[in-house]
Amino acid sequence: MRWTRVVAGIAVSASVLWGCTAITGLDSLALATSVEDASIDDSGGESSTIVFSEAGLADGPSTSICTPDPNFCNTHCGSAKDNCGQPRTCPADCGASSTCDSATHTCKCVAVTGFCSDRCGAETDNCARPVDCGACDGGLTCNSGACGCVPESVGTACAGKQCGSATNNCNQTIYCGGSGSQSCATAGDVCESNDSCCTPNNGAACANKCNESVVNNCGQTVGCPATCPSGQVCVGTACCVPDPLATTCSGKACGAAVNNCGQPVTCPNTCAAPNVCGGGGAGPNGCGCTSTGNPCGKMCGGNTVYDNCNNPYVCTELCSDACPCRGGTCSMTYHSCSC
Repeated sequence: MRWTRVVAGIAVSASVLWGCTAITGLDSLALATSVEDASIDDSGGESSTIVFSEAGLADGPSTSICTPDPNFCNTHCGSAKDNCGQPRTCPADCGASSTCDSATHTCKCVAVTGFCSDRCGAETDNCARPVDCGACDGGLTCNSGACGCVPESVGTACAGKQCGSATNNCNQTIYCGGSGSQSCATAGDVCESNDSCCTPNNGAACANKCNESVVNNCGQTVGCPATCPSGQVCVGTACCVPDPLATTCSGKACGAAVNNCGQPVTCPNTCAAPNVCGGGGAGPNGCGCTSTGNPCGKMCGGNTVYDNCNNPYVCTELCSDACPCRGGTCSMTYHSCSC
């Protein structure tokens, strides 16, 4: 068989020959088109292709749909789940006379022992709970909760202190925090060693961070959220805003790509038939067509036919070589051999 490939042109009518018998009635040759469908599983089972909404994400870190509360650890302690249901490690130290409740993951006050020492009458303890400290011994008079002594004001005893405790002129332990406790008046503030209050900057300390521990401005080690704000993704220990799919796929006609956050994405297939993604050596992100070869078969007479990629071929088959009967002639009407 002899054939000649020529430059692309317009398809013309052709007939197909099986053996030496002409098959007539075919007006044109159909172009074969390969169709890519990532959802097809030839095994007969369910497709293993993963598609995440319109973003084209396939595997990789998931984009957050919940924004973690940056100040979650201001009101929680120990290991807890935050507002997004993700694990968070908050400081477990609740300060003096307080402990972390393992059920609620919040700090609760613990009444000090010996609170009524050097006290009398109806009092409010360090947890702001009423307590009766009884009468004074030895016939002493109870004056504002002290036996035989007139206590100085809380403000005088706690001068310069925002929390913690102090000893007043009647040798009583006075609590300098909010509501007569040792804790700071503002919930979430930390009572430091010098009895001053510090407001934690947990949100700022964990800004653009995830899955790691940092030290806040109050010297506490705080666990940053496991997830990032809505629309972002946690990459290692940093939050990342994924580029739009159009940006990631710029210059790519189709196929797999990786965005700025390291997420695998699938670029929209813009290949026009008969081209397919990656066909004809176009690469993983290009469009091309892989030819199935010369389509002339037994056709003759110099007619032009096209393969599945629309490449033209001139059929110059000699009937004397191709037909079993030898010496057949080429029908110029149907471009097929007849014996």
